[in-house]
Amino acid sequence: MQRRSLLTAFATGVAGIAGCVQGPLDATGGRSSDPGSDSWGDTPPCPTFDPRVDRTVCTGAGQSAPTATPVTLTLPAKASITPETQFDVALRPGGDEPVTFDPAAWGLYRYEDGEWRAVASGQSTGRYATVYPDERHDWVFDGSGTTTEEKTVVRHSFAPGRYAFAVTASVGRGWTFGDRFECVVLFGVRES
Repeated sequence: MQRRSLLTAFATGVAGIAGCVQGPLDATGGRSSDPGSDSWGDTPPCPTFDPRVDRTVCTGAGQSAPTATPVTLTLPAKASITPETQFDVALRPGGDEPVTFDPAAWGLYRYEDGEWRAVASGQSTGRYATVYPDERHDWVFDGSGTTTEEKTVVRHSFAPGRYAFAVTASVGRGWTFGDRFECVVLFGVRES
């Protein structure tokens, strides 16, 4: 049991150090040789929005999840995201422990004038879901469709800019006793 605790602590430390990204990034999250008006600039911020968490793990903006991270959000879109693009964000366990979360409790933030501002959020239902290794839960940004056990539909229109989508998850022993992680995926929306 102490070995698992030690490994979890080490993985959490690695995730905390390696989770944020560095370097010029374009709005789709790819590396940009010439940072334009829709780029992140030199250092994309790695925000924490939920004060109840033990660690924040940032992905997106050209970075894949650190290998030792027990839970991540990923943005599968490889092409540019425009205001008309349908895309999804996936929550996945990164190890052999289940991840518990409230699919309706999410936050969407926009980076403006050097700070993050909340632009939309889901309302907690108090119904927690658990995703096991090799499973995932998706938040689908398309303005249509129906929420199911495997996906949550998010209806929000985007303007060009820099965004962060955040979900808090508990790794291991359920919502009450697990280690809390805030999973943040950074992405940009370009003009059509």
